[in-house]
Amino acid sequence: MKSKRLLILIAVVAIVLVVMILLSALFSVQEAWVVFHRFDGKTTYAPEQGAPTIEDILKQAKGKNIIFLSKSELLKNLQTDNWHAMFVVKKFPNEVEVHFFERTLAAKIVVGGKDIYIDSKGNVVTNPDGKTCVNISSAFALLDVVSQEVNQPLQFESEANNQRLQQVLQVLLTVWRCNIEYEDIPAVLGSTNVFTYENDKLIIKMPSGARFEVYAPQKNLENRLIDAFSAYYNAENNDLQKDGVIIVVREDGKITTDKE
Repeated sequence: MKSKRLLILIAVVAIVLVVMILLSALFSVQEAWVVFHRFDGKTTYAPEQGAPTIEDILKQAKGKNIIFLSKSELLKNLQTDNWHAMFVVKKFPNEVEVHFFERTLAAKIVVGGKDIYIDSKGNVVTNPDGKTCVNISSAFALLDVVSQEVNQPLQFESEANNQRLQQVLQVLLTVWRCNIEYEDIPAVLGSTNVFTYENDKLIIKMPSGARFEVYAPQKNLENRLIDAFSAYYNAENNDLQKDGVIIVVREDGKITTDKE
């Protein structure tokens, strides 16, 4: 009886081992695909300059069991200065697809005399070409940076500062959507001391001396700013582009000035 049970146990173990071996081969990563999401909104599948390739992905993933493949580890090893590896799609049984988003240098802060560059998503990047960008340090009362690792999100200790960072980046993105390239934004908004906060209001100081006072910047910021910038640059309202003029952007979207 005991010998029969032992034989059954051995047979079960053998079957399990065979199944594991078969599954290991079946679910071993063999193919990879790339998807590039460009900053202008276009999606491509062809190789992009400075971007990781299919070969780069396979160097990290080929032969590994797709079930146990660590997405976070794969993404970490595929980050580059120009492309942010955002997410991985596992296509069973043996393929992976990695999505990359184009990085665009958006701004910088200065901490202890050191320039820290960030892209439009708030990730820390390098600036090997020495491109110009807006210094947004003035938006933060205290530069309590706790994480500035390249290719990772810039993190402040204060949650209020993290929120301010996203709001300021949203302003810069809105300007870009008004057909002004990021590298040209300093010529439009100024290169430093552009952004400050007064209580819960976001203040944007223009080179002309005028300034925007944006209430509740955490709410529908982009659409309200587009309306405000349209009013500011309207050829029939050049009197707004004068020193001391205050353009108020209300929470409900209404645009008023101190001259009204």
